[in-house]
Amino acid sequence: MLYAKLIPVFLIALLCQQKLAAQPLAASVVLSKRIAPAVSDTIYHKPGQSLVWDNFSGTPNQGGRVAALTSSGFGFDAGMSYSNRKGKININVYAFFNKSKSWVKPDKKTAYILAHEQLHFDISCIGMLLFVQKLRAANFTVQNYSAELNRIYSDAYKQMYEMQDDYDKGTNNGLLRKEQQEWAGRIRGQLALLSATVQ
Repeated sequence: MLYAKLIPVFLIALLCQQKLAAQPLAASVVLSKRIAPAVSDTIYHKPGQSLVWDNFSGTPNQGGRVAALTSSGFGFDAGMSYSNRKGKININVYAFFNKSKSWVKPDKKTAYILAHEQLHFDISCIGMLLFVQKLRAANFTVQNYSAELNRIYSDAYKQMYEMQDDYDKGTNNGLLRKEQQEWAGRIRGQLALLSATVQ
């Protein structure tokens, strides 16, 4: 008899859970204004920011013809909150440069090569802004938000990675000066357009 009474209660709880899981989740997406401490190994991308050779503190790979390497990407932090039975997901997004994994050969510290490396960091910022665009267009629910966040991040990261690869191939790692100039215009243009529409 007790068992029979518990079944309806269990079904009601299950239905409530399913209703909550399907509930739309408001998304608040913020471009994080992170500032790294002076001793940090990380630089966070800021509009108008330029790298300097002192930022490249990694040990150079002396083999091969690569003059310098930029280690950069983008990431996010997310948390969920509830108020008045409504859910909200807060997402902070950032692009970063890793100093200790980025390097330059001592005899290759030219302004031209630094400009090539700066564009790699800028491509990471483009990836971040594409990620923000996709987040703002997404339909999150309590049930799908974790999987959706990871799927959107993977898609945007793949786009960024392919652009990084195309950039190096298209310029032969910066050795083709005409192509380097064309890519510089393309990257700066896309960064400016995305910055204006996303922020």
